[in-house]
Amino acid sequence: MNFLNSAILVGLVAAILPLLIHLFTKSKAKPVAFSTLRFLRQLQNKKIRRLKLRQILLLILRTLIVLLLVLAFARPTCRTSSPDLSTGDANTSAAIILDNSISMARIHQGKSLFERAKVAAHAIVTNFREGDQIFFITTTDTSLQKNKIAYHDFDLLHREIDQTELNYNKTDLTAALNFTRRMLAESKNINKEIFTISDLQRNAFRQDTLRKVDPLIRSYAVAIQDDDSQNLSVESVHLRSTILQKGKLAELEVKLRNRGRYPVRNRLVEVFLNDQRVAQNIVDVEAESESRVLSKFILDRSGFLTGRVRLEDDDLLQDNERYFSFTVPEKINIVLISQTPDADFLLSALQPTKMPGSLFEIVRLQEERLSSQILDTMQVIVLNNVPQPSKQSIEKLRYFIDGGGGLLLILGAATDLQWYNEAFNSLLGLPRFVEVMGDENSRFTLDKMDLDHPVFSGIFEKDRVHFTRPFFFYGVRVGANAYINPILSFSSGEPYLFEVRKGQGTILVFTSGFDVKQSDVAFRAIFAPLMHRCAAYLGLRSQSAGDDLLIGQSWRFRLPSDAINVDLQIVRPDQEIDRVQPVVTASGAWIQYEECNDPGIYYLSANHFPIAQWAVNLDETESDFRRMDETELNTRYQIQVVQDVEDLTQMLVEQRVGKELWYYFLLAVLALLIIEMLLYREKGEAVIAEGDTES
Repeated sequence: MNFLNSAILVGLVAAILPLLIHLFTKSKAKPVAFSTLRFLRQLQNKKIRRLKLRQILLLILRTLIVLLLVLAFARPTCRTSSPDLSTGDANTSAAIILDNSISMARIHQGKSLFERAKVAAHAIVTNFREGDQIFFITTTDTSLQKNKIAYHDFDLLHREIDQTELNYNKTDLTAALNFTRRMLAESKNINKEIFTISDLQRNAFRQDTLRKVDPLIRSYAVAIQDDDSQNLSVESVHLRSTILQKGKLAELEVKLRNRGRYPVRNRLVEVFLNDQRVAQNIVDVEAESESRVLSKFILDRSGFLTGRVRLEDDDLLQDNERYFSFTVPEKINIVLISQTPDADFLLSALQPTKMPGSLFEIVRLQEERLSSQILDTMQVIVLNNVPQPSKQSIEKLRYFIDGGGGLLLILGAATDLQWYNEAFNSLLGLPRFVEVMGDENSRFTLDKMDLDHPVFSGIFEKDRVHFTRPFFFYGVRVGANAYINPILSFSSGEPYLFEVRKGQGTILVFTSGFDVKQSDVAFRAIFAPLMHRCAAYLGLRSQSAGDDLLIGQSWRFRLPSDAINVDLQIVRPDQEIDRVQPVVTASGAWIQYEECNDPGIYYLSANHFPIAQWAVNLDETESDFRRMDETELNTRYQIQVVQDVEDLTQMLVEQRVGKELWYYFLLAVLALLIIEMLLYREKGEAVIAEGDTES
């Protein structure tokens, strides 16, 4: 047992007072004249003995009352754990983990959870004394050097807590706990404590990687919570229009999620393009559910375009806005490689006239020159009935497609299928070409088509798909492959046009050529719009899609050859500028940018001319406020959860120095006083009764 106020134990000497009073106030015998002894025989010896016993009991009770009263004021404590785990007189090494993620920005009763968390952190610091050391860690970045600093000056720690700001990085309580336990394990102090101040999001814990709990370290969590948050967030933005052209309609799908307990009614959703509002909708979203909104707008310009979706204000502002970016190209540069006359049909379909304003810029190239050709400014490569592409050309194509380029592969009678299977298909992720179908005496036509594919967008009127079906005398049967997407199929069920994704690029394959001996497709009305849409799909897809990253992710971009030895700058959303240098590898020169730590649009410029852009957004899991179960925290992670800092203070006293017992001592004093009063009253009644007998 320990005493928190041991100085008052001096008062124990007061326990002698009842004895002194008893001795010095003892009644003295007075001589009384009497004539006979006959009345003495009537004294009741039994009552006299009982009276003396009561006096002794009263003396003991009064002494105990004084003793217990003094002990109560000395604040006795009793250990609740092994002395090896906690020593009240020993110094303490502690760590305060403060959750500074965006989920803590929620407003509750006019005050953010983060402000409440700071108040709790200040209150925890007051529980330490000179000689203790405290580490201060935030949950969004444990790599900061200041996380390794042990504070002995608590005034400095209070200032550091005040200066801590919210961070857009994702909460990672597991990393923070692992980091903190490693540091405290190296401390020589006996007392070791961790205090986590957080809303305890379930998403913040990675259960499979939590460090083994050290039994010498006690862990507490102060739950900063708000169960009534009203929060509608923009969870994702998806540009449904794959082929983007100036003057054409674009469709944007916005996914909203209501994570609150109450439905959201008549909420305004606005879409901005280059800071100009182009669409708005009114939505209703039920509690704990999602909704999708489709917005349409006309693209009035080409080049780099940036957009954002914005919601009305609620309890969490930071997830009410989401950014996106894309490009509307002015030209699609195409390399056409063909050694057969049927390429003229393709040229006529893509460039019917030489008038300015054509979407396609076509360069014809011999296959043997492809391996040495610089393709940085090209978006599409067309291989039309090429017999045997060289291995150098195939390797060039692989890099081109992986980097986001598009390949249009047309299989004709001159194509060496065995060569493609051995040297071409496996590198580019294409299925095996099995055999040739058809001949001059047997023909087949087209049957099924995937009308939802972007290739058919704008070709047919709604619900009216009618065109003269071409005939084919030649086709290539392909092997089964789960990764191909059939777009057009022959009447036999074999694919005529299919799509394959590889890396960041796209491949479209026609399994029959355009030679008149193979098909009459080049003379059908569908040929020109189909070729136009295929080339546009490949070219615009490679240029249109902007990168969409989450906070903390890195951005990687392959530089064109003419942008390597120039002044490269990245313009951040706050207009701050970071100068960057490319990293040259065997696959080209790359920009690797790691500082995507603020939401918004980022630009890469070469000699102050923008050459790339990308959007960075908040991780949607930060808007998921579901909490980790307290029982699981206690049993799985040995973290004791408290709802209030005052409860934590009392808990710390009990853990460090034991449970205070003064309350029980006062109860004992009260019980003894009642007993003393009853005994004293019985004594008085006995004395009166004896007096009456004598009379």
